[in-house]
Amino acid sequence: MISASLNARFTQLDPKSGKWPCEYPSAQGIKLKVATVSGSGAGVKEFGSGFGGIETGPNILVARSELKPSEIQDLSDIMPKLLEIKNKANIPLSFRVQVEFGDGQTQPDDETVRSLNLLLADISDDFQFEK
Repeated sequence: MISASLNARFTQLDPKSGKWPCEYPSAQGIKLKVATVSGSGAGVKEFGSGFGGIETGPNILVARSELKPSEIQDLSDIMPKLLEIKNKANIPLSFRVQVEFGDGQTQPDDETVRSLNLLLADISDDFQFEK
């Protein structure tokens, strides 16, 4: 339930909270609060639940956007410049990708999902659609 609430961005970890997810004995150190969004513009969130259940915290900026396939290519084109800035600043830079397939009405068929997962497995074994 905690992960679901964080993933849905209803709650966020308090700055004084322990890390989530965690082992059962460490759960007593988890402190949650109602999620808030702040920042300098749309798509920027300075504190809260990260993408895919990976937590962010104070002083971690997040830029989000729904990208068209051509914009994903544009992102890959600027990757060397992004990494150069990251290295110069000596601050971590992470990328989280979510791919959605479906219209919310019809369940995609198993063969189509298998075909998509075969392609995604070339990127990462963990990058898979689940039914």
